[in-house]
Amino acid sequence: MAWHDPLTTHLLDFLFELEKKGMKTPLTIAGGFGLFLKKHYLDMQQERTLLEKKYSPRATGDIDIFIPIDVLCDQQQVQPIADTLHDNYDVIERWRYMQWTKKIQNGDIKMDFLIGNVDAYKEHLRVKKICARNRRVEGFHARITREALFIDEKTQEIPLHGIRSNGEKYAARVRIPHPFTYLMMKVFAFYDWQNDQQKRQRDSQGLIKQKHTEKDFAGGRVTDHAIGQGMPRLVVRPLGFKQFAESVAPPIRQRRVQSGHLSRFPRNGNH
Repeated sequence: MAWHDPLTTHLLDFLFELEKKGMKTPLTIAGGFGLFLKKHYLDMQQERTLLEKKYSPRATGDIDIFIPIDVLCDQQQVQPIADTLHDNYDVIERWRYMQWTKKIQNGDIKMDFLIGNVDAYKEHLRVKKICARNRRVEGFHARITREALFIDEKTQEIPLHGIRSNGEKYAARVRIPHPFTYLMMKVFAFYDWQNDQQKRQRDSQGLIKQKHTEKDFAGGRVTDHAIGQGMPRLVVRPLGFKQFAESVAPPIRQRRVQSGHLSRFPRNGNH
């Protein structure tokens, strides 16, 4: 499938440079752009989904990229990423070495680099607060995102074809997070919003975060095959989204849940 939007063109440019430098492991594209890519892929495949109502993914101005844990631990794989960024992008100082930007014809493109839970890999990484990096590669960090459960284990790899900024055709492969992983990240976004009074005061639509979560999860197009990939079935509606978020988010933030084992979540909202 081929697309000609600015973000896809930019991503293809980035992946081309990585491949040229020897990095071939597919990266995981999350956020709104990941939903955009998955929606178009499922449309092309005409795959049946569990949700009859179809949503269009919301517009996004950035690319959220999850670095596989084995890539960040491997100097040979992470060095091409650092080199490509330093050669072609500007670092965003507030999130130094985790966020990068580049000016294009229609504005700026921002890339945010993230990673899942790194607790089991600390001997291979240098970890400081919310960022992690390879011990032998400086100038590239990934933001630790503990709520991205199963971000490396359960992804869908899809082809990506398009036109690079120089007009040349290019084909690559990327990974998209499992719908459950998307749901967990949105649960945390809602939990943070719910507990931030200033954000809630700025929100003129009240439960906009909850609406966006439901819409983004639908936009992810949950398929019969995906829900049966050994992932837990979570029934959010009977419990209520707010109560569900309050039950799940605190133990993960407090490191009481390790390696994505959902059986260790507290029952009945008891933290």
